Amino acid sequence: MDMDVAPTLATVDSLGLDRRLARWLVLANLVMLAFLAGLATLALQGSYRTHAQRAQATSENLATTLQQTIASELAQVDLALLNVRTSLRRSGQTSESTDPVVEAVLADQMRVLPVLDSLRIADASGLVRHGPGVAGAPVNMSNRLVFQRARDEASDSLQVSEPLQARISRKWVIAVVRRLERPDGSFDGVVYATLAVDHFQQILGAMDLGPQDAVTLRSTSLQLIARHSPLAAAQPVPVGNAVVSAELAAAVRANPASGSFMSVTPVDKVERLTAYRQVKPYPLMVLVGLGTEDFFSPWHEQRAQLLGLLLALTLAMAGGSVIALRSARRQTAASRALLAEARRSETLLRVACDGIHVLDRSGALVRCSDSFATMLDQAPRAMPGRNVRSWEAVMTDTELAERLRGIQVGETQRFETRHRRRDGSLIEVEVQSRAAEIDGRELIYCAARDITERKQMQAELAESAQRIRDLYDQAPCGYHSLDANGVFVHVNATSAAWLGLPASELIGQRRITDFFTDEGRDAFALNFPLLQATGRVQDLEFDLLSANGARRRVQISATAIYDDQGRFLMSRSVVHDITPLQEAQALRLAAVQLQAENRNLQASSRVQQAFLNNLSHELRTPLNAVLGLSRLLRSGTVAPGSPKHEEFLDLIGRSGQQLLGLIDTILQYSRAEAGKLPLLPERTELTSLVAELQAVFEEQLQARQQVLQVSIAPAVQSVMLDPLRLKQVLATYLANAIKFSPDQGVLQLRAQRDGDRGLRIEVEDHGIGIAGSDLSRIFMPFRQLSEGTAKRYAGVGIGLALARRIIESQGGSVGVRSREGQGSVFHLVLPDVV
Repeated sequence: MDMDVAPTLATVDSLGLDRRLARWLVLANLVMLAFLAGLATLALQGSYRTHAQRAQATSENLATTLQQTIASELAQVDLALLNVRTSLRRSGQTSESTDPVVEAVLADQMRVLPVLDSLRIADASGLVRHGPGVAGAPVNMSNRLVFQRARDEASDSLQVSEPLQARISRKWVIAVVRRLERPDGSFDGVVYATLAVDHFQQILGAMDLGPQDAVTLRSTSLQLIARHSPLAAAQPVPVGNAVVSAELAAAVRANPASGSFMSVTPVDKVERLTAYRQVKPYPLMVLVGLGTEDFFSPWHEQRAQLLGLLLALTLAMAGGSVIALRSARRQTAASRALLAEARRSETLLRVACDGIHVLDRSGALVRCSDSFATMLDQAPRAMPGRNVRSWEAVMTDTELAERLRGIQVGETQRFETRHRRRDGSLIEVEVQSRAAEIDGRELIYCAARDITERKQMQAELAESAQRIRDLYDQAPCGYHSLDANGVFVHVNATSAAWLGLPASELIGQRRITDFFTDEGRDAFALNFPLLQATGRVQDLEFDLLSANGARRRVQISATAIYDDQGRFLMSRSVVHDITPLQEAQALRLAAVQLQAENRNLQASSRVQQAFLNNLSHELRTPLNAVLGLSRLLRSGTVAPGSPKHEEFLDLIGRSGQQLLGLIDTILQYSRAEAGKLPLLPERTELTSLVAELQAVFEEQLQARQQVLQVSIAPAVQSVMLDPLRLKQVLATYLANAIKFSPDQGVLQLRAQRDGDRGLRIEVEDHGIGIAGSDLSRIFMPFRQLSEGTAKRYAGVGIGLALARRIIESQGGSVGVRSREGQGSVFHLVLPDVV
């Protein structure tokens, strides 16, 4: 280039041209080039910002929508867990209960929420006891971190696991866990639901993505749960993968809740503009990435075109300058060169993407690009000389004049307005203007960009926000916020409908306690300070009274919002109407109770039938003996006065006594059941009473060579009680001990003080003992323990039941401890008799 310039300058000198004219010519070209480059740069910068803003808004909108979708599903899952826990508490069930009502509650929630992969209950040791698939080999989840957190953390918070492989279904799942507690507050296990990773994959797969876009669900520790991208089929990523870009890791460290960044994704090496949102309050995060190659491809094309034009213009201007310097003596040639330069500048204006136009201070159009004329649907040749008033649709003439005067030389202004097209339609535009002085004339250079599409997108975003507001208002549960005095700050339409007043009459005017019962106000006064202090309350139940008198049972959970200084601002409360659930549970429990009562009645009928059969046998045996021996005596076969005659008479007498005792026992039990058994307490010497009993059973003891050992503590020698009833109970205990003990066995009767004034008497034998499964029904009426025992030993099964009635009518209790094959110890306790 130096070689070209030197001859040119020499030619100029030889022709006597003014060097200053040459310098001004070069300077003018440089200024024009700088001006056009500046306009192109402004246009490219504005276009890039528009594309970036559109990409960011799109990704953030998609991330917010996906966040709300997943948060809604997890909230429904949490509600199902809370419903199961509430049902267990109300029915008195624990994690180890075997009552079928537990399985019924789980099945009901699974039907209500079919997205669940499973809904199960594990006990405090981690053993899974209830739910689908539990009938197989035992499964223990105590080594799962999510179980350990629920067990070890005292707070009643929802626990969400990292992605893990289920031990029953073998699927990759996310586990959602709620802690179960016993009435004393101790850990009773967990109720947990699992959501298959495939379910989240289906949610992500439903999104409409570009060829290089991607949506991802990760845990807050950045472990992969699900990912969808049109490129993913060729490059699958395993569940649990935690390899992410450094930009994502840095963004999450700086702001875990939300943000955006641009980076190359390590999985497929694609550069994307990514927005992320935490699925609050859960440890999950959604990411939406838009491929920059697709999104910014129009801008890259526009940049290439402008750079090409600028390069061509630069070369043209350089060439024109050289030609002008070489042909200084030829004015016509210089004029042609300048005209060619003007044409090239005009070409740049024609192909500009934005509507570039130049105005004087009065608003008259000096020149414009073809794109500006096209924007207004006008012919380019018809534009010069027109005033800005002909297309400006918002500002008045006065406002236009003020704006034109207000733009200072060297100052840039940006504003939005509307332009009127030839057909009268209006378009939204963003105008960037800058004033410059050229040849003593002040001109205003403007670049107008059609932002109608952006405005429409903003309107769509506003509509989306309205839909979200509608979702908030029309949700099946109530939402509200309360200030420090319990006054409504926010309330959705559902809550307002339940309270029977419009939101305008609630917010800032009414307290929530205005709609509580007295009991509810007391509970609120206790728990609202707790919310302010700890930041959370959970599963509080209230009766809500609306302004029209309607009553409903609700369950409220709330978290607190604080300012930067940690001062309470307001609550964030969720209200669930549990009235239908309570009614359904009440009906279900009533049905279960009716079924249980029906089974009990059937069992009682069978027991009574067995008792009648046994009683018939017990009556028939002595009666047959009496009748048979009487016929023998009457027939004269046995001579009167003979030893056989006396023996038969003795047998007849014992059979009659047996019948009388049996009938007397039945009559006494009937009186005890009716509460008509008389009690006549008196001061009684326990030693004498026991001695009388020994005398009664002496013959039986000697017949079986058994020994009765008696031990009576000095503190209970004299007691105040009904001696007849005590003797009756002890006789039952001793008769059973003799009956079920082997020959030559040792029996023990012990009496001692129980507490300050109580009496405890135990009768111990070393006989056949009682099976553990029979101990619970040993004192029930009409019961004999087993078929074998019933066939081998006589009795109708009401002796111990009568004993229990006698002792309990005096405020006492009876009991037994036994080991099968080793013997039994029956006891009675009478209070306040010493």
